[in-house]
Amino acid sequence: MLNKQIQKKICDVLGEHHICNVESFKTVWSGFGSLQRMSFGPEQKSIVVKSISIPNQINHPKGWSSDFASKRKLKSYRVEQAFYRQYAMHLNVKTPRYLGFIEDENTQYLLLSDLAQEGFREIAEQNLFSVKQILLWLANFHAQNLNKSPVNLWPQGSYWHLATRPNELKAMSHIALMESAIKLDTLLQSCKYQTLIHGDAKIANFMQADNSIVGYDFQYVGGGIGIIDVMLLLSSAFTSELCFKYEEELLQYYKQAFLEACEGFSVATANHVIDCWLALYPIAWADFARFLDGWSPGHWKLHDYAWHQVEKALKLIG
Repeated sequence: MLNKQIQKKICDVLGEHHICNVESFKTVWSGFGSLQRMSFGPEQKSIVVKSISIPNQINHPKGWSSDFASKRKLKSYRVEQAFYRQYAMHLNVKTPRYLGFIEDENTQYLLLSDLAQEGFREIAEQNLFSVKQILLWLANFHAQNLNKSPVNLWPQGSYWHLATRPNELKAMSHIALMESAIKLDTLLQSCKYQTLIHGDAKIANFMQADNSIVGYDFQYVGGGIGIIDVMLLLSSAFTSELCFKYEEELLQYYKQAFLEACEGFSVATANHVIDCWLALYPIAWADFARFLDGWSPGHWKLHDYAWHQVEKALKLIG
């Protein structure tokens, strides 16, 4: 719960005088903090406060609790703050609005608009329509940020890329994939067409209101290629069977959405960009499978479709 001193500081930042209610509604990964909804005044206008601090005991669900991992996690919240402060307001896609930031002793407080009060709800049904709406959001995000430098963000976006997962690499059981890890990572990084990627574009990090989509949780936003976000979205939304079924339709949908978005930003190289990214789709899957094989070898996303993409990737790199 937010203490009285922090509540007063939040009121000062927002120009509010009276807090009606403070409600905790979610904890963040590994116990690093929580999300509170704070409401003000007779109209019950509310904001979301994301409170982050190092816990006394790290309860990682997969047992990964090294000092290296903790430092990565803490940096991710600094990156998220930088994204909301420097980038979000300039985007043509919907994100929470940045309202302020407070730091007190060992805790940081990120103040954001309340998406639920704006009518957005969690995506309960992971269907083709919802995934296409998110792909449209991603296509616009990637097009607008093409060739943009990730200043104060992760130089390489996503939470699973090789440089951030040395311990998971050592724990791998798939030897051929482990031995190809550097090649896979190099191919993704060496693509000449880089953009900013969400970095954790799973379906749970988007909300929906009618035909509108909002993205949030930008802890791993940074440089990369758009197909990495597309891959992670599909991995989170569909079973192996449905990935096989919808792959072509969804990749073509993303391609068309990206090309149309690029027209609005006068991107002359759009066709070259998307062709390069789509060619790296199996590589992105193999890179993600590399992480999962070391981090959680029995993970549900390591299914037949994932291994099918791994086989394709390993053949591509020889």
